[in-house]
Amino acid sequence: MKRYTAFLLALTLLLSGCTIRGYNNVPSPAAEAPSPAPVSAGPTPEPEPEPTPCPHLHWEEGVCADCGEVCAHEVWEARSCTRCAAVCSHPAHDAESCLCSVCGSFCRHTYFDGICSRCGGKPEFSELEIPEALRQKCEHAGTVEHVQYETQEYFGVAPGVELKYNKRMSVYLPYGYDESRQYDVIVILHGMNCLETYWLDDEQFYDHEDTRIYTRDVLDNMIDRGLIPPVIVCSPTFYKDQVVDLGYVNAALFATELRNDILPFILEHYATYAAEPTLEAAAAAREHFGYVGLSMGSIIGFQSALSLSLDVFSYFGLFSGFSTYPANILQNIDKDEFRDLPIHYLFNAVGQWDVAYYEHSGYYRELLSKTDRLEEGRNAALVTVKEYGHEFRTWIVGLYDALQVFFSYTDGTPPDIGTAP
Repeated sequence: MKRYTAFLLALTLLLSGCTIRGYNNVPSPAAEAPSPAPVSAGPTPEPEPEPTPCPHLHWEEGVCADCGEVCAHEVWEARSCTRCAAVCSHPAHDAESCLCSVCGSFCRHTYFDGICSRCGGKPEFSELEIPEALRQKCEHAGTVEHVQYETQEYFGVAPGVELKYNKRMSVYLPYGYDESRQYDVIVILHGMNCLETYWLDDEQFYDHEDTRIYTRDVLDNMIDRGLIPPVIVCSPTFYKDQVVDLGYVNAALFATELRNDILPFILEHYATYAAEPTLEAAAAAREHFGYVGLSMGSIIGFQSALSLSLDVFSYFGLFSGFSTYPANILQNIDKDEFRDLPIHYLFNAVGQWDVAYYEHSGYYRELLSKTDRLEEGRNAALVTVKEYGHEFRTWIVGLYDALQVFFSYTDGTPPDIGTAP
């Protein structure tokens, strides 16, 4: 009976999944297996510090010198990036508004071979007037100085004889003139029976309603609005002792005074692009020098500036006066020392009712037909000012037009930025 009872107990335990320790000497795996030892994860690593953002303190041409990041130029003030201070090069602008496609500033047309390098447009010269806003007084006005330079009598004097005397010259300096900078230079000459004050000092009649304006106001406003770079304008006289003396008018000989006395004085006393006050230095920077003249001043321009001083001038604005055969001009500019020098622009203006109209326009076309160095629309133009004749209106419109194409080859730095007129 006891054996039967033990048998039933063992069977019951077996059916319930239990194992009796020591029964058949088979240990229970679950009971005997030791607990696995915990796996050590090692020391907890320190969290990596967040990288310190580059403060971008040293920018070089829009690239951070410390980390190499390229500035996106998101905000501009005038022509400078507010983040890296890079100066916008104005690679393109709207042809009508002249607003830069990059920074939104006004930037003038720069004409290379008659085409604007920024918009591909051609110059649009006025044939009637200049904008009224450019004829008003400007808040940022330049100054006009009156200086004296020493010259001598070059006409009708025996060889070896020197008759020296002083002559006066009016000099326009743009607003904010700074001797540490460099400026383009224009020598501007009056017509017969006028003196050095005609262009820069004297009030002139502008229209048939007796409206009067000053040339210096036009210069002030064109510079202030960024239409032209700041420029020094020097107005001498070709008369002796500031007295109108028709006997002294010799257009070709004026080149001697221009080269020996006038230009050296300008180079010595004003901040130009010439590295030193010598004609050789001026010749090396000739794209920064221009000549303008009206009537007799225009004749002198053809005979003395273009023909005999092409090595130091590359821009010419000549109004209402030719009076020299184109063959003579070509003979001079084709000399060895001038043959390879580019004429950056020869701008001409003459009035519709001008006494010089047929001579000037006829000789101009003949000149262009005989040389490939001048081409209409590329580096030469003739504008007929409508409804006016041999008078200031013709010449001030001519000056306004000429200045828009002058000094376009001086592209080392962007022009000063202003607002459109």
